Amino acid sequence: MIEVRPSTIQHNYELERFNRAVETPESGIAFYEVQRRLNKTMIFQWVAILGLMVALICLSIARSEAMDKAEAMQAAVAEHEAREAEQMIETEKAKVSAKAAAEQIKLHEDNVAELQEILESQMKDIDTLFTERNALRADVETMREQIGENPYKDIKLTDSERDLLKWVLALECKGEPEAGRKACLEEIFNRVLRRDWKGETVGEILAAPGQFDGYDIYMEFLAGTRKKLHAYPDESEDTIIDYVLTHGRTILPEDYVYFATYKANGRDFIQIGGHYFSRG
Repeated sequence: MIEVRPSTIQHNYELERFNRAVETPESGIAFYEVQRRLNKTMIFQWVAILGLMVALICLSIARSEAMDKAEAMQAAVAEHEAREAEQMIETEKAKVSAKAAAEQIKLHEDNVAELQEILESQMKDIDTLFTERNALRADVETMREQIGENPYKDIKLTDSERDLLKWVLALECKGEPEAGRKACLEEIFNRVLRRDWKGETVGEILAAPGQFDGYDIYMEFLAGTRKKLHAYPDESEDTIIDYVLTHGRTILPEDYVYFATYKANGRDFIQIGGHYFSRG
């Protein structure tokens, strides 16, 4: 008697029949028929096992694909978040740039407003200067009408006096406005015409002690006690001398015989540039 023990519970029924057939051949079930059925059952089981393995493989593949898709989605989400972060950064930068530009524009506007105020103030000063100039011109015209003729027409300059006068004008008035230089020369000529001043010529008036610093400085230079001068005459001094000798008084009245860099002698001071001119 051959005894076959089942390996699984599913074989129980077929194995029992097989055992009975072996023990009792008179039942009519052939041994080979039982063997065939048993093999068929085992084949079905192997097919089921293979199907299960295929299902597991498919499940593994599906799981791998799902994981890949999940990773791809995570990567896409991370990239999207990174883009949003970059956009937020760019937006903040744009806001900061716009704020800085607005502050710069406001600063420029304030500067423009300040410059506008300065310009308006200067324009008022210019208008005032023009008014004063026109008034001075009117006074000059009035003086000319009162004088009637050139009071300096009889003043004759020698070459040495003209040269000395140029040096005194340069040392006393270099850098002063043209009106101030003319006024200085008129003051010298007014002294020449005044009989109560010591000296009847330009040379004598300039050489009077303690009267003209320019004369004293030039004499020290000629004597060698002064090595350097702060100013030197040029053709502009000739132009001023010729103009005043030709046109007479155009700046000062005839009784203005003092001038200095501060209010010193005389009265009724008139300031022109850095000098004060006064009656005497």
